[in-house]
Amino acid sequence: MEITSTVFAWGCGALILLAIINCAMILYAVYTKLDALENHFDEWLHLTTDWRSSGGSFNWRALRMAEVSRLITSKSIQRQEPLLIDAVQRLPKGLKFWATRPFHVGYFVFGGSTVLWHYGKYRGFL
Repeated sequence: MEITSTVFAWGCGALILLAIINCAMILYAVYTKLDALENHFDEWLHLTTDWRSSGGSFNWRALRMAEVSRLITSKSIQRQEPLLIDAVQRLPKGLKFWATRPFHVGYFVFGGSTVLWHYGKYRGFL
């Protein structure tokens, strides 16, 4: 029982550390890489809101970064816009990394936290 609780505690600590690193990744990407990504995908960012005048706050910038990430990773959007496939392929690997990886790490942290929370409730750790 003690080994299980120790592994559970280490798992929670690792997820907390990964979440902090992910927050730093998102902050860095939103404030340094977003403008270059928006310039690259300028003709495909026809969102429901006027994305250029939506403001410079972190929330709006993160929303715009999520939209760019959705353009890069969504195969259904790319099937509708064949020229978008070429734009994604021309995107430098560094920009593609900063547009997609912080969100993928965030999905992993959310999923891992959910699994650990349910396991902790099941085993009586929480």
